[in-house]
Amino acid sequence: MKNILLYILLLAAVMSYGQGLLPEERIKKEPSAQSVQQTKKYAWKDEYYEGLARVELNGKCGFIDKTGKEVIPIKYDYAYSFSEGLARVELNGKCGFIDKTGKEVIPIKYDKAWDFSEGLAKVELNRKWGVRDKTGEEVIPIKYDYVGSFSEGLAKVKLNGKWGIIDKTGKEMTPIKYDYAGSFSEGLASVKLNDKWGFIDKTGKEVIPLKYDEVEDFSEGFAKVKLNGKVFYINKRGECVKNCDNAPADHPIAK
Repeated sequence: MKNILLYILLLAAVMSYGQGLLPEERIKKEPSAQSVQQTKKYAWKDEYYEGLARVELNGKCGFIDKTGKEVIPIKYDYAYSFSEGLARVELNGKCGFIDKTGKEVIPIKYDKAWDFSEGLAKVELNRKWGVRDKTGEEVIPIKYDYVGSFSEGLAKVKLNGKWGIIDKTGKEMTPIKYDYAGSFSEGLASVKLNDKWGFIDKTGKEVIPLKYDEVEDFSEGFAKVKLNGKVFYINKRGECVKNCDNAPADHPIAK
């Protein structure tokens, strides 16, 4: 009799556990199934960036959140992933930027635009370049033939065939006089004038004379240079530190 009673009690416990488990399993699975169903209709779906994913339907692009809800209408000819809180979009052959609510922070009126870097984005209109900030303000007028991406707070610009350096306010840190200017790396940028290369610092001062035939950017404190057909390495003081047998006799040597 005891064995029968024990068997009944165990059977009741097992049935109770199973009945309690199944609803819990359904609760866990339903959101996932719902999300898949909501995104199934799109022709294409990107990975999530900053909480939103690009989707494409009938040749148009928009954005969905992680629940599958369309938070930005599918109306753009093309859209890029969100970066620094904004996404670049294209419509009717023009470019601009929207925020995560779909508000046009930077009007869709530019011929070209680049993603934000250090809080600023390059834009092109009628073959002239300028820079906008995240509020949509034009911080650097659209007047240059080219504007490089900002690196270490500075960017190279081109005007009338010559190059120079500007800061984030648009102040020209160097005269626009060089034949070419590189981007800043470790506090220095290469510049070229009359077929000779050297380096400037962030104030625009030429700290390493323009005398080399070729140079590479600084990396870990050193830069590869070429002079009179021979290659050697210099430090940020312009002193040779490696392969110095290739340097001219009057070239400074690190001690």
